[in-house]
Formats: sequence, structure tokens, C-alpha cells
Amino acid sequence: MLSQWGFIGIYAVLAVLIPASMLLIPFALTFVKVKPNKPNPVKQSTYECGLETIGETWVQFNFRYLYFAIMFVLFDVITVFLFPFAVFARQLGWYGLVALLAFMSILLVGFAYAWKKKALQWSEERMRADGVESYDDIDEDEEATAVEERTKVAV
Repeated sequence: MLSQWGFIGIYAVLAVLIPASMLLIPFALTFVKVKPNKPNPVKQSTYECGLETIGETWVQFNFRYLYFAIMFVLFDVITVFLFPFAVFARQLGWYGLVALLAFMSILLVGFAYAWKKKALQWSEERMRADGVESYDDIDEDEEATAVEERTKVAV
């Protein structure tokens, strides 16, 4: 019994030691003067295809892209969980059916909640509900303001 848990312990120790060593070795090499440390403003600047950045380098993007990506991964995971039920349905019997129904009911409750809150809509109506006319207009206005400010500073 202990030998079975020993492999999990070894795995846990390695899971901590390998990332820790990846962080600590470069840090230690800086003090030994093996790794150079010569910071300057050019190295610290933001690089975008060899051009100076216009406006802020941190641009706020539409959260819905991330939200839909998370939903895609979620439904992928759901598919991975449903596949074993489909393959071993006869061997699992009633217990498998009850477990599948419980899993599906939890998913349906979550889906109904998201549907009720209109979290899955991507339309002009939803944007107006958020108080935004168009996300494209925001980006253009911010960029135009940044160019004007930069021009004033240069003159």
C-alpha cells in the first residue's frame, strides 16, 4: 500500500522541484555573473514589429472573446466526460444512468442560468444593454486621442 503512494509522493516532489529549479537557476546564475544583467531603456521598451507604439501598450479588449473561448473548453471537457458513459453504458447499468442524469442536470441548470442572464448573446442589443454603441468606435477614438496627444508633445 505504501509503495503505491510512494510513486505519487515522488511525482509530487518532482512537480514542485522542476518548476522551482527553472525559476531559481537563472536567478542564481545572475549572482555568479554567468548570466549578463545589463538593463537599458531599449530593452525595456515595448516592441511591435519594429514600430513605435501608438497610444497605450495595454489595450482593453472585448471580454466576450475570452468568455467564448472558456465556453468552448468547457463543452470540450463535457464531451470528454460523456464519452465513457456512451462506451460503457451497458456495463454501468442503472448507476451509470443516474450518474449521467445528475451530470446532465447540473449542466442544464448552468446553461439555463447563462441563457436567462443573456450571457451567450453576441449582438448589438447586448452591447446596448452594456452601455456601448460599438466596440470598434471605442478603439478608433482612443487611438485618435493618443495620436493627437503624441503630436502635441512632438510640436
